[in-house]
Amino acid sequence: MKNNDKIYVVIAYRFNDDNMHSYLVGCNTKKHKAIEIAMNENEYRGGKYQCRIYETDMNWTWNENVEQYFNHPSIITWCPLNETWEDLDNSKLIRDVRFIDSVYQTTKVLDTTRPCVDVSGGFHGQDTDLYDFHCYETSTNLKEYLERLQNEDVLDVPLLYADNENLKYRQGLPVSVSEFGGIAFGNFEDCGTQEVNRCAVEHEDSWGYGKVEHDENNFIQRYGDLVKLIIGYDKISGFCYTQLYDIEQEQNGFFTYTRENKFSEKIMKEIVRLNQLIAAIEK
Repeated sequence: MKNNDKIYVVIAYRFNDDNMHSYLVGCNTKKHKAIEIAMNENEYRGGKYQCRIYETDMNWTWNENVEQYFNHPSIITWCPLNETWEDLDNSKLIRDVRFIDSVYQTTKVLDTTRPCVDVSGGFHGQDTDLYDFHCYETSTNLKEYLERLQNEDVLDVPLLYADNENLKYRQGLPVSVSEFGGIAFGNFEDCGTQEVNRCAVEHEDSWGYGKVEHDENNFIQRYGDLVKLIIGYDKISGFCYTQLYDIEQEQNGFFTYTRENKFSEKIMKEIVRLNQLIAAIEK
């Protein structure tokens, strides 16, 4: 993919409810491929959603975003790409590291005051100001990754580096667990697993990771165990739970899609308390 290529973005909208329900299906630099993606999604959704295709330019869009939100006080780090592993046009090919690096360099030119993570939870490129990773595996797996980072200064997590590139974690840079948990909470079936892992839960329009929790006390126990595990290592500079509120079929938020509470006031206060615990890096 060249920096000046057009990108065709496929977005699905729920039938008769455009404003409230929509999600990104995929992108491609070839229009006919985007049409194919849209048609497949329409068929999969069985008439519940209808896809639309938008034409845009990657660098132009990202430049505009950085310039638009440059002065916003809530933005502390830029992250232009998420889970970028394959080539945009051919999923059998690994993404072109030159594209990753160019987006990072463009971001640093536009804003010299903030750090930039080149790719969140995907194959990192040659330049990044911090590393991050996504982990929906078991707490045992997560602990293994954190222990090795803490004791050996090695960040060895699946899907973090491309096999054909000699690009590894540069010791001393900050590390963030930018996606974890994804605990499904709701009235739908699970896939029989006992905790967050690679197995995704899917039941019609409801989706999450691992064992579905129907009891909020069980949910908060699992959430607390994960948070305490992560903040116990001083090599970890931050975390971001997946996620704040439900997103379409993903039923793993603290709040519903319409921002209504899913938990009691007691549990919400406990989430806040856990999030405010002093992390090892702060001591």
